[in-house]
Amino acid sequence: MVQITVELLEFTYAISPYVNSVITSIYAKFYYLLNIFRSSIIQAPDWVSWLLVVGLVLAGLGLMWQGLARRSLLVKLDALDLDPDNPLHLSGRDKDLDALVAATVFRPLVFLEGEAGVGKTALIKSGLIPKLQQSVPDSGLIPLYINCYPEDWDQGLYQRLTLAIWYEITTLHLHKLQLQSFAELEAWLAERPEDQGILQHLQHALGQRLLIIFDQFEDYLTIQHQHFIIDGRWLTNKELISTNQFWREVNEELERKTIHCLFVTRRRWTMALDALRFRPPVLRTLSLVAADAIGDLLTKLTAPQTLDASKQQVIISHPNAGWIALRDLLIQDLTNQGRILPIHARVAFKGLTILSELSIGTYEVIGRLEGLEREYIHTSMAQAAKAARISIAQVRNILMTMVDETVPLMAKAKTASTGRISTLTKIDLKRVQRALLALTQSGLVRSGLLDPQTESQCSWTLHHDYLARLIITTHRYAARWQRFLQARSHTFYTV
Repeated sequence: MVQITVELLEFTYAISPYVNSVITSIYAKFYYLLNIFRSSIIQAPDWVSWLLVVGLVLAGLGLMWQGLARRSLLVKLDALDLDPDNPLHLSGRDKDLDALVAATVFRPLVFLEGEAGVGKTALIKSGLIPKLQQSVPDSGLIPLYINCYPEDWDQGLYQRLTLAIWYEITTLHLHKLQLQSFAELEAWLAERPEDQGILQHLQHALGQRLLIIFDQFEDYLTIQHQHFIIDGRWLTNKELISTNQFWREVNEELERKTIHCLFVTRRRWTMALDALRFRPPVLRTLSLVAADAIGDLLTKLTAPQTLDASKQQVIISHPNAGWIALRDLLIQDLTNQGRILPIHARVAFKGLTILSELSIGTYEVIGRLEGLEREYIHTSMAQAAKAARISIAQVRNILMTMVDETVPLMAKAKTASTGRISTLTKIDLKRVQRALLALTQSGLVRSGLLDPQTESQCSWTLHHDYLARLIITTHRYAARWQRFLQARSHTFYTV
């Protein structure tokens, strides 16, 4: 230790002349420039000196004002995350929920339709399912939720139904069936009597009717379009029953009145549902949410939260310094004929988290509603790039693998496995997984059902089709010069 200290002292003594000369040189140059500045000020007219003094005073006052002024700041960043699984975030849907609960309880077949982004999934996951689970003895329905669809025409839906049974029925029901693992559930279903289907076997064991919810059913119709379209027309109900065992079993259980079915689709897919008319259905249409309901929700989300009798958690500091005015302007921008599309509100609320302060001035500078959406996408990609240690361009490529541009001007989300995304983007599988997890946390991407055997995601897709348009716009803007050069090159070689 003494030897190291002596060597360190000798090294410091050896380099000290060089350090001293560098410091002396820097000081001499600074002093020389300072003298030039002083002489210039002395030779300048008096009004220049006064102007400089006034400028320095104004700059100081401006910095002091900026430091002391009250500003509306978002203290709790996750307070504005609208979660479709959270019943507290379901606003303005009381009548729709009551009507849907009544329809599913008293009628065996219900079709729920609405435009993309209107909040159908939120109504199901945070409204219908919790309400039915809380009142199973009264309603007599056990909900099974399916929203991830396979390519296998014959056995695919049976696999998804098994997963739904495992994840959706309560622990009490699993205890009643004496099942402790997913493997035991598969074995129990496989050992059913030959004259019983899966649905009948489960219903007999539980003693209650099942409500099978097929959410985002247009995904299934798209995947199986070669089976649903024959000679340019949609399949009829009789043809569907005769060609697919799963739907034949669904029809039989509907006849026995042991199950109910709810099909959730976009409005333009109504004609395709003719094949699923096992019974005369109840048609329910979900419209946009009233602007007042979204405004009340935003006010509730940003109000101080009571932690205990003496403490409150502030969500937005100094709300009167800019937030109140910005909130009213944002609701006004989101409103169309007195109503708001919920997905627009969700993306806009996420965009508020990237504002330096919650004021109309900051909102105007960023580009108002479109700017919020653009910055939200860019910030989410930057965070994913940092988490996975890849470039933002690579994150854009990952997102583009989940965008379907088959129909011009109607881009939508599509599903893709982790392996397929890695293959298409040529990015390491582990980095892709880290990027997808980061994008999931930011709300851009969602995953399908877990495989209980491997605990891996079955698929990934954009959180909503509305995001596909935003991602395409971001991708095209980032590659604008490349597309320009390609167009010019094509023109050069074709002229």
